[in-house]
Amino acid sequence: MSLTVRHSKELHEHLSTFEVDGGTVASLLFDGGRLNYPGRKALEHELGYIEPYTLEHESRIIEGFTPKMTAAVRILCREAKGLTLNDPTLELLWRAHAAWNEGTSIDRLVCALVIVEMAMDDRACLFNREVEFAAEVLIAGLHSLGFPPNERSLEELFDGAPPAAVGLGLVEL
Repeated sequence: MSLTVRHSKELHEHLSTFEVDGGTVASLLFDGGRLNYPGRKALEHELGYIEPYTLEHESRIIEGFTPKMTAAVRILCREAKGLTLNDPTLELLWRAHAAWNEGTSIDRLVCALVIVEMAMDDRACLFNREVEFAAEVLIAGLHSLGFPPNERSLEELFDGAPPAAVGLGLVEL
């Protein structure tokens, strides 16, 4: 079995129409079709290139996960939701992705990996045995599919999309 990443028209439509407090991921987080975040224009000017991340990138899904891996990602993301309620951007993204149950989005995998890292370091006391087991299932599954969870292999899987790379910079497994 292998992993592939593809654009999902269904997820794109969902992110364009799923409302949280009167806004959608498309309308609130993407300005002119590109990811909008504080300081984006200043950062683009400083780096000398335009942020290429679009709603189409956000709408990518990963195919090839086993049912156990998919369940593990959902458990880990559910745990993350309770830890990020102070960040309205993450809350919007993760609520929208959590409401879509047709596959595993890249955003959900990054979210799950951040929780895996948290479970591995000093914050492990925050989690229960279910979270630990889900982390073990996900990591073992990635290894068995030939994508050990390190920055290089995951960037290959994500096609090096900058926000995924930024998210993966948080993960050192």
